[in-house]
Amino acid sequence: MKKNLLKKISVIVAMVLLTAGFTSCGGASKTEEPSNSDTAQTADETAEAVDDEKENTASTEDVFIGATLYNYSDTMEALNRDQIIKKAEEEGFEIEWTDGANDQALQINQVDAFLAQGANAIICNIIDYTAASSVIEKCAAEDVPLVFMNHEPSKEDLDSYDKVWSESCDSKQAGELCGQSLGEYFKTVEGADRNGDGECGYVILQGKSGNTDATYRTQYATSGLEGTGVKANLIATDFCPDWTKVEAYDKMMSWISSAGIENIDGVFANNDTMALGAIEALQTHGYNTGESTDPSQYIPVYGVDGIMEAKEAIQQKKMHATAISPNADIAISIVNCLKANLNGEEVTTDNIGYRVEDEKYIYIDYVLGTQENITEYQ
Repeated sequence: MKKNLLKKISVIVAMVLLTAGFTSCGGASKTEEPSNSDTAQTADETAEAVDDEKENTASTEDVFIGATLYNYSDTMEALNRDQIIKKAEEEGFEIEWTDGANDQALQINQVDAFLAQGANAIICNIIDYTAASSVIEKCAAEDVPLVFMNHEPSKEDLDSYDKVWSESCDSKQAGELCGQSLGEYFKTVEGADRNGDGECGYVILQGKSGNTDATYRTQYATSGLEGTGVKANLIATDFCPDWTKVEAYDKMMSWISSAGIENIDGVFANNDTMALGAIEALQTHGYNTGESTDPSQYIPVYGVDGIMEAKEAIQQKKMHATAISPNADIAISIVNCLKANLNGEEVTTDNIGYRVEDEKYIYIDYVLGTQENITEYQ
C-alpha cells in the first residue's frame, strides 16, 4: 500500500514539473511566468491528493495487517486468531499471522519483519509486558497503527503513541463473576461448607507472574467472593507461568496433600486449561467425576475463557462455571479499531461498536457460563 502511495505522489509531482517545463520552453512565443499564487495552488492540490489517498487506504484491497500470537499452542488465543482472520477477510484485508512461540525476542523480530514488508497495521498478542514499549516505538517510527490483543500494557506505554490501543476482556469482571458465584453457592447449597468451620476455604491457580489479566482475575475473584458476605479463607495460591493443565494438576495435587481435600470448598483458575488440570487432580480422589454434584463428591471449580473442553466439562457437571470471552466480539472490535484509524476516524465506542475507555482501552464483556446456561454458549 505504501508503495502505491509513493507511486501516486511521484506521478503527481512529475505532472507538475512537466507542466512547468512546457511553460518555460515554449519557443519564440512569449510566455508568462507562473505567479506565486499559481505555484501555491499547485502545491495545495498535490497535498490534497496525498491526503485523499491516505484517507482512502482502508477501502482498498491491499491493506496488509501483520499479526503475532504469543503462542499457537494456547487454545483460547488460537480461537481468537481464527475469528480475526475471518473478520479481516470479510473487510477485504490481507492478514498474516506468526507464532511467537513464547519467545519475546522472536516476536520482536516478527514485528520488524512485518514493518519491513510495509504492513499497514500490527496486531500483537504480547508475550512480556515490559517489551510493549519496544513494539510501540517500532510502530510509531513507521506511523503504523497497533493493537495489543488480550494483554494490557501499562498506561505510560499506551500514552506514548497516538495510534496504539489495548483490546482485552475485562479481567476484573471475570474474577468478580467467578467470586460472586462461589459466594452464592457457599451460602445456598447444603453441605457447601465441607468442614463446617463457617469459612469458605479456596485456592487460586494463577497464570504468569506480573501478567495483568492474572493479577486482576485473582484479586477480583477474592473481592467478589468476599462481597457476597461470605467469610473467605485463602488456603493456597501459586503461579503457573505457562498457564497449562500439567502445572495446575501438580499444584492441585500438592495442595490436596498439604491442606486436606476436606478443607477446600472452591477452586479458582485464571484460565480454563488450568481449571481442567485441577479437575483431573480432584478426580484422582473421587471428586468431580460427573456422577454427582453433592459437596461430598464435588468441589466447584471456576475457569476463564470459555474454551470448548471447559464448556463440555460444565455440561457434564465436572466443572462449575467459566467466565466466557466471546471470540467473535474480540475479533470484530480489533478489526473495527484498525479500520476506523485507517479511514481517518477516531476510535470511539460509537465508531467500533464496543466499549472504549480513556481513548486507549477497548473492553469486551464476559458472561458467566454455568451448568444451567452453558448450552446457550456452545
